[in-house]
Amino acid sequence: MQLAILNLPVLILPIVVPVIFWAAYHYHKDRHLPEPPLNLLLCFALGIMAAGASRLMYIGLEPFGLRFDAVALGIDDPLGLLAYALLAIGPIEEFAKLLPFLFVVLRFKALDEPLDGIIYASFLGLGYAAAENMVYLEFCRHSKLLREDLPVQSCTFCSRQFGHTGLRARIWLVGGCFCLL
Repeated sequence: MQLAILNLPVLILPIVVPVIFWAAYHYHKDRHLPEPPLNLLLCFALGIMAAGASRLMYIGLEPFGLRFDAVALGIDDPLGLLAYALLAIGPIEEFAKLLPFLFVVLRFKALDEPLDGIIYASFLGLGYAAAENMVYLEFCRHSKLLREDLPVQSCTFCSRQFGHTGLRARIWLVGGCFCLL
């Protein structure tokens, strides 16, 4: 027990460092009109909550017989894993991150240029990736270091897509006298 507590900072460090690096990178890219840090912190927290929501969505697949252990599926049926990743894992995770963007982030007053959508969505993705990495830490303590930065990069990349597109659609709809939210 005491050994696990002493190793906790060492185990968490590979989770925290990529998140801090990418948060600083995205914040630095928005030099012209930087976003309020509290909004970014809120987006990070919403990303963590989105990870919990996606976990509940995975559990919701079980009554339909669609919840699989991805590791076991990868060993037994690689094509099944590919289909599950493309048709279940990806859509669930992106939908979980999209909801806070649509219902909270698009209401921010500081959201005034297309880059802002990318920045806020990236912070949602960073929060999601941090929570996802904490879950991975629970399951694989020894092979963890090989996987730390990939979820951070993939979560922020996928989130940026709907962040940019969603904000541009919002700006276009408001400019055209329509209101999305």
